[in-house]
Amino acid sequence: MKKIIRLDSASRVFIVITGIFCLGIILKELQSILLPFVIAYFFFFAFTPMNENLHKYKVPKFLATLLNIFVLLLISYLVSSFFIDSLMKFTGNSDYYIKKLDKIIISIAKDMKVSGSDLKDFSIQTLISKIDYGSLAGGIISPTFSLLGSVLLMIFFLIFITSGHSSVYKAIERTYLERFSTLSLKKMQRQMGKIQNGDALSENEAQEIESIKKSALDKLHKTFQSIPEQIQKYLLTKVLLNAGAGLTIGIMLAVLGIDFAQIWGFSIFFLNFIPTIGSAIALALPVLMTLIQTESVSFALLILGLIAGLQTVFFNVLEPMILGKRLNLNPIIILLSVLIWGYLWGIVGMLLAVPITAVIKIVISNFNSPNMKFISDLMDDQ
Repeated sequence: MKKIIRLDSASRVFIVITGIFCLGIILKELQSILLPFVIAYFFFFAFTPMNENLHKYKVPKFLATLLNIFVLLLISYLVSSFFIDSLMKFTGNSDYYIKKLDKIIISIAKDMKVSGSDLKDFSIQTLISKIDYGSLAGGIISPTFSLLGSVLLMIFFLIFITSGHSSVYKAIERTYLERFSTLSLKKMQRQMGKIQNGDALSENEAQEIESIKKSALDKLHKTFQSIPEQIQKYLLTKVLLNAGAGLTIGIMLAVLGIDFAQIWGFSIFFLNFIPTIGSAIALALPVLMTLIQTESVSFALLILGLIAGLQTVFFNVLEPMILGKRLNLNPIIILLSVLIWGYLWGIVGMLLAVPITAVIKIVISNFNSPNMKFISDLMDDQ
């Protein structure tokens, strides 16, 4: 007879906390491998609707994979070209803006009654000239090669995920789902007292057990289906909303005569993938440019109000309406997830924080455990 070891609540909590801590160490240490793998899986989910349509037209899987890679490389090329061209234009006029920023800083210092010999000769250009460009170049080149390596590794993962995902899913379905239904079956039998006395199940009882088994299979099957569907919905919604906000704010800034409006529009699009923190940075950049360009605090505050208002409409009104309650995460959970995943995986971790947390919430919400239900309620914004 097997001896069942029962742990008290304190021991279980300690084991869970230790497990989470160890998991965090693994995620941090294996970042260079796990991060490209996770990104590749998100791209796989994003390309799934296109791949399903290609499958309907009997397009071979390897051609669909090549098309996925081509689309991914095309998007990367267009985004990087736009970013590099905009950066070159910005750096071409940097001396002009640096001089204006010098004037603003000196003026603010004088208004604050700050004096000294350093203030008379203050120049941001002088501070920049003291930078060790050799070390800076080394610090830039090394991450650049690391980024290229990660991109190649991500493409490598995407190829194998596209070809092997269905097999992995079937393996999970055959093992985990069947095991879950078997446990439910045994539980039902114990409740009926058939295991202890060895009686055979009646026809109605057997049908009820089969119904429970089918219900459990359907529930978990729905969970595995809902994860890619919710990721696709989130990604599509975020891309469209961010693009709409970036385009609207970019056009508004161009009409108002703010320099490099396209750069600030792109920053609105990109940075708003990072909840809360990204929105604040995306708001600050064009306002700072407005202050430097016009040297008018009132006009800068006007830009601040307009951008904040538009971001509120797009991301606090339209986004919850479109995404619905399924991904309606608690703002505190969102902020914590951004900080935690940002610590583990840097800026990319911040970008992935919400979809990863949403996946965790979808999985947890399908468990019947009271503890899991409590965690799911904490994560939900009700």
